[in-house]
Amino acid sequence: MHHLLVLLLCIISLVHAESSRESDSLVLLSIKANNPVVQGSTITWTLDKPMAQWSGVYLDKTSGRVNRLEFKSCSLIVIPTEIQSLDSLDYLDIRRNKLDMRTMEPELVKYVNKVSSDRDWATRQIIDYGGSRETDSLVLLELARLNPWLEWDTTRPYGVWGDGVEFGSLNNNRVTGLRFFNDSSSEYGQALLRLPETIIQLSMLSTFIVEGSGRILINGVDSSYLPDHGIIIDSFPSGFWKLPFLQTLKISSTHFQKNNLEIGNAKYLKTISFAYTPFDSLPESLGSLLSLDTLNLFFCNVGYIPTGVSSLKLRYLDVSLNHLFKENLPTGTVNWLNTYAPNWESDQFRPTVSVIPHTSNPKRSLTISSSNAQLTFSEWLPHGTTLRIHDLKGRVLFQGLVSGTTMALPTLSTGTYLVSIANRHINTTAKVQITGSSVR
Repeated sequence: MHHLLVLLLCIISLVHAESSRESDSLVLLSIKANNPVVQGSTITWTLDKPMAQWSGVYLDKTSGRVNRLEFKSCSLIVIPTEIQSLDSLDYLDIRRNKLDMRTMEPELVKYVNKVSSDRDWATRQIIDYGGSRETDSLVLLELARLNPWLEWDTTRPYGVWGDGVEFGSLNNNRVTGLRFFNDSSSEYGQALLRLPETIIQLSMLSTFIVEGSGRILINGVDSSYLPDHGIIIDSFPSGFWKLPFLQTLKISSTHFQKNNLEIGNAKYLKTISFAYTPFDSLPESLGSLLSLDTLNLFFCNVGYIPTGVSSLKLRYLDVSLNHLFKENLPTGTVNWLNTYAPNWESDQFRPTVSVIPHTSNPKRSLTISSSNAQLTFSEWLPHGTTLRIHDLKGRVLFQGLVSGTTMALPTLSTGTYLVSIANRHINTTAKVQITGSSVR
């Protein structure tokens, strides 16, 4: 009986494998049917040859399933949705074709992003995207005029004005990436980034990065505060979110002067990082980004995740150092966080045990939270901050310079202590309850 059962299982397995291979061949035939055969194309497959002999098609040696497709310069104009059923596919080369991502569904774009051999496949097609090098250069000139702190040398040839501009190797070296970085050595200090309405003309732009070198106030009470070399984004032109190939958005240590993030219109975004950038609330439309696979919300002051976001299927999620607590979130959101960020609960700011007001601005405060034998501060303490721990008689038990958001506690017995913090923004003292070497 046991041998018969094993034989039956083997037969079922073989039938399933054969069915899967047949399914793969039907998908490939669908690709051929949707794309006319032109001179130089490798899509000349016929059923009188086995799939293993089809040009550009590679099979897994064990399962016989399709695991690699090479379609470079094949004049492809369509990728059918059926390609998503190629479960074993992990390499897809579709460079230098005529595929327009703007005509594809977000779920299909997400699948292609996952298996593509080139993360910028969408901008490496041979089609007319609108615009030109000349229109791109005019947009860059306007950016340089509005933002002198960029220090671009526009007297030099186009393409070597300065750091932060990336050009694609195809399509006549169009602008494909912008990175704005406010270096700590900059003489401009806090930087206000102004984006021109003409930015929509950068029709090949796929990567947009803004990085301040300071750290933002994280409790969100005083939104005007920014460290020495952070960046303030004035506003986003409405056309920005309609850039057809925008796939990577990274904005860190930045403050939005106008929170007009119409992010739901950028439907092909696959990577979003807002690390160290505080939000009063995240855009509700974030949940409509079906192509998204990476979301970084590290240290963003959020206590709520928009409901629609919990339907996204991600490859990477970071929600560390926020104010997300299980009892305040819907069950669906909790389950989603457990799936994509299993340690999210232990990585949040703990309930406040002490509040230190800013003497220079009574609307602002610094909170001290408990976290595993260390003091955790709700905003980045700049270099040169002095921290002292006294007993209640005023005797200094610890004194030193600190920076950052955490500090390991010295060995202390259980009791109440006075913690003094002094820098150019704060100069005050508060009581903190400490148990052993951890704040209670």
